[in-house]
Amino acid sequence: MATTRKTPQDHKKPAVAEFVYECEFGTVTLPGFMPTGALRKFRKLSELDMILSIIEEYADEESLEVVDQLPQDDIDGIDGSFKELTKSWMESLGMTPGNS
Repeated sequence: MATTRKTPQDHKKPAVAEFVYECEFGTVTLPGFMPTGALRKFRKLSELDMILSIIEEYADEESLEVVDQLPQDDIDGIDGSFKELTKSWMESLGMTPGNS
């Protein structure tokens, strides 16, 4: 019985799915991982400026239009908020907003 030889590509982790946030304003699609280059590039910014900079860098135009419509905080009767988007995205990345 012949064994197949493994290549370095066989050891790669599977591709990370995109993060998708759906709300009444539309759909926001962001990377399913935190690009190290983004952390390095924006490391000296405040947390809010860093998050906004990463979203602006990696989101498509349709996603940015939805983000621009989101209320900053949760409001009764409105499905979606910037607070909920960032919290959900950070949790999907295994990060806790406000903690380094």
